[in-house]
Amino acid sequence: MKRLRRHRAPLILLILSVNVLVFALSGYSIWISRIEYETRAQVLSENIVGAVDQSIANGIGRIDLALSTLAAGGTVPGDAAPHATRQPETLPLLAHFGRQVSEAEEFLLADADGRITMSSRDDRRSVGQSVADYEFFRGHRAQPAPGLRISKTVAVPERGDPVIVVSRRIDRADGSFGGVVFATIATSRLDRLLAGYNLGKGDVVSLRDMDLELIARFPPADAASRPILQSTVSAELHRLISDGVRSTTYRAVTPADGVDRMLTFRQLKEAPMVVIVGLSRAGYLADWRRAMRATLAKDVGFLLLSSATGLLLVWSVRRVGRESSRRQAAQVALSASEARLQSIFDASPDALLITDGTGAITMANRQVERILGYGVNDLVGRPTDVILPAPARLVLADLHSRLAETPADRQTVLSQEIRALRGDGTECDVEVRVSRVETDHGLFTASAFRDISERKRAEADLKIAAAAFDSQEAVVVTDNAGVVLKVNRAFVETTGYEEYEVVGRTPSLLRSPRQGDDFFRAMWTAIRQAGIWQGEIWNRRKDGSEYLIWLTISAVKNPGGVITHYVGTHYDITERKRAEEKIANLAYFDQLTSLPNRTLLIERLRQATSASGRSGRHGALLFIDLDNFKTLNDSLGHDTGDVLLTQVARRLRASVRTEDTVARLGGDEFLLMLENLSADETDAASQVEAIGDKILSSLNKPYHLNAQPFHCTPSVGVTLFKGMDATIEDLLKQADIAMYRAKAAGRNTLRFFDPGMEAVVMERAVMEADLREALARGQFLLHYQAQVGDAGRLTGAEALVRWQHPRRGMVPPGDFIALAEETGLILTLGDWVLETACRQLADWAPQPDLHDLTVAVNVSARQVRQPDFVDRVRAILDQTGAPARRLKLELTESLLADNMEDMIEKMSALKRHGVGFALDDFGTGYSSLAYLKRLPLDQLKIDRSFVDDVLVDPNDAAIARTIVALARSLGLGVIAEGVETEAQRLFLADAGCHAYQGYLFSKPLAVEAFEDLCRLHAAGARAHG
Repeated sequence: MKRLRRHRAPLILLILSVNVLVFALSGYSIWISRIEYETRAQVLSENIVGAVDQSIANGIGRIDLALSTLAAGGTVPGDAAPHATRQPETLPLLAHFGRQVSEAEEFLLADADGRITMSSRDDRRSVGQSVADYEFFRGHRAQPAPGLRISKTVAVPERGDPVIVVSRRIDRADGSFGGVVFATIATSRLDRLLAGYNLGKGDVVSLRDMDLELIARFPPADAASRPILQSTVSAELHRLISDGVRSTTYRAVTPADGVDRMLTFRQLKEAPMVVIVGLSRAGYLADWRRAMRATLAKDVGFLLLSSATGLLLVWSVRRVGRESSRRQAAQVALSASEARLQSIFDASPDALLITDGTGAITMANRQVERILGYGVNDLVGRPTDVILPAPARLVLADLHSRLAETPADRQTVLSQEIRALRGDGTECDVEVRVSRVETDHGLFTASAFRDISERKRAEADLKIAAAAFDSQEAVVVTDNAGVVLKVNRAFVETTGYEEYEVVGRTPSLLRSPRQGDDFFRAMWTAIRQAGIWQGEIWNRRKDGSEYLIWLTISAVKNPGGVITHYVGTHYDITERKRAEEKIANLAYFDQLTSLPNRTLLIERLRQATSASGRSGRHGALLFIDLDNFKTLNDSLGHDTGDVLLTQVARRLRASVRTEDTVARLGGDEFLLMLENLSADETDAASQVEAIGDKILSSLNKPYHLNAQPFHCTPSVGVTLFKGMDATIEDLLKQADIAMYRAKAAGRNTLRFFDPGMEAVVMERAVMEADLREALARGQFLLHYQAQVGDAGRLTGAEALVRWQHPRRGMVPPGDFIALAEETGLILTLGDWVLETACRQLADWAPQPDLHDLTVAVNVSARQVRQPDFVDRVRAILDQTGAPARRLKLELTESLLADNMEDMIEKMSALKRHGVGFALDDFGTGYSSLAYLKRLPLDQLKIDRSFVDDVLVDPNDAAIARTIVALARSLGLGVIAEGVETEAQRLFLADAGCHAYQGYLFSKPLAVEAFEDLCRLHAAGARAHG
């Protein structure tokens, strides 16, 4: 007992120390928890403010896109009546936006007098009302500058809720005021928007305009309380607005209801409004207070318990052990609380530091390592001076002084941009925000450091851009509709227009007539696709003079990829271009004849060979040498020779197309380069031969040299090219060799380099002679390909011409029809085909199995264009006795391209005689619906090119269905050619086509075999009938 008494005082002192420690730890835990709740509430309020800002920005953006579309597309003529604001197609577009843009209650159009002419609502109840006295309308009418206007709340007659008006001005073509397109947003919709956020009891979120008049609120304001809420706005909020503060968080007692709240306010980025979120401190600290009371209750209990235990401490040493365990548990709880606080700090994107009254750092988050380059433990216990250079220390000290001067009950955030010192000794730009954190353990300061290096770089770029704007190059900035917003001084000096003369207009006032509409359409297509265009273009100054510029136009897009502006820069290159042209003329043109020289010819030849490789079309090189020119030069002198050469140059230029090149190599040697000849080698050779004959004829005419006639003949060598199979030098050699072959052949003639090509040209001439002989000797015959109905019933045939050549055998029409067209022999051949087919109809007329058949005969464009076409067809029908109602003439779509009235007149005349008409190869040519409705057709024929891939190509399938639907709508029959499989037939039948022609049913047959096929079909029909 004595021993216990001796230790009683130390034990009691120990018990008291333990109690003090427990209370200290509990207080620290409560303080940390308080900071956690305050931080969580601030993050929540800032998130709600950001969400409201983004929602309204998205809605305004969608409405503005609709208004811009309506305003940009609706410019009216400058002399239109004041009420003429839009085109008729605007109404459905207005209704479309009314359905699609849910943020707007209604889209409306008002004319220049303010009268509403169109509405997106079905009831149209707003049409006819006037908005002339509304502020938004007066503003647009008074100020021609384009742009979006967002009004304050407006009371609209016949509507319960006030609305906000979002509007854009409409200009006439002459720039005068044409009206306003606008949308209304009901404030009740904004009430519903605010109601969607998870707010607790006593919390409030509201929208106000820049004069702090209430627009929307949640909880909503009833009629009685709304005037109170309108008038009771804190002085602090008025001060923040007047100081230009865009966003902050502070603590205040709301005047309207006396509730102490944490208030976060932000000016919206897309609308002249502020959003204010107030979280009731009683609400967001309620859980904290409950936890605090529970902790204090436990601490008091522990105090009482430990005191009672002290009385028994002498014989209850084990009790002390249990209390020690409890203290350890408290330490664990404290550590967990600190960990929770640290996790909140670490979630912030900013580097956060908590400092005590001495300026020492007590807490730091992990972002200090990313932003400032310090470890968390490196800063705790040290002053903030370690992360600041000397100038920034003064700034931060000033912020702390100003913060200390603010009332203790007001939560104020002060910010400033400063330079911070990283751990590696480098400096960076940061924005520091300081706020006061008051706890039961004292006053602390929270400092948030945000890295603004990127923003600073962007600002520097803007300064550079501003300097570039005032550069020596002319710069013009327009909106996305092409309306000028800004020009620089160089633009004014270059064009002669002052800035006020072009702002609000389009750059077309500089347009020169040297460029047509096609040029500008191609230019703007390139800008929309690639975002940039640059090139040479002629402009016209204010004084009317024209000048050549190098122009660059760039499209500026927002983060969503939508074009918002265009920037054009240009500089005058007129003098430079003249100098370049002079130099180029000396370098690339012959000074005597002004023709391209060898250098320019080779460059163009290189381009031509490359282009022909891409296009697949042939080109040709013609080497022309004047016969006996040396004798002329020697006898009459070089001056006379020069006169002859200039006359030859003029004649050569007159003999070819503008896109062809005529060049002089030197002396009496000329080269012609022809491009874009036929892809077919034979046709290309024929084209060159025709041009060569024209050149020979032109150069064979007498020349007048010193008033004396003189005759001079050329020798012409030709080589064809396609692609880059041969080098440039090889082509020149080939043409040269061919020219010498022409001289060897007696001069004054043309020869091809390739003997095989020359043989092809001769072969074509032989083919033409054989064609004429075939017509004279009756070597042609007709084959018939069956046409059947849906049930397989044979209804007729198409007559197809074949050439039975005595040496070549059966020649397909593809080998001779084009030649017959070119030579005009198609008229004789076409008459023979028509007459033969009509005789066959006459022969079938009395035969029971054949008398119902129709025969389709193709007629060429050249036949139909003959003035006596109708008389010739009638004469053949009369001569053969064929039933006209069984004859069907197939026309190609190329006939619809010209002289339509003559075509309709001829078809109508034959139609009255009983002849039917089908449009062959429909969908591959002209296909004008307007003319199609006027033609007296009976049938459309789906071209085999669509039928071939109808099962695998969705485009061909869609075209086939469209042709069938078109025929049905016009009351015409439809037949498909080239049907080769049952699957193709089933598809066509499903689409509504029930007449077919193709190898699925029969190949083209000689007349006897076709008749046998018809009789077989008739017998089968009778057997099943």
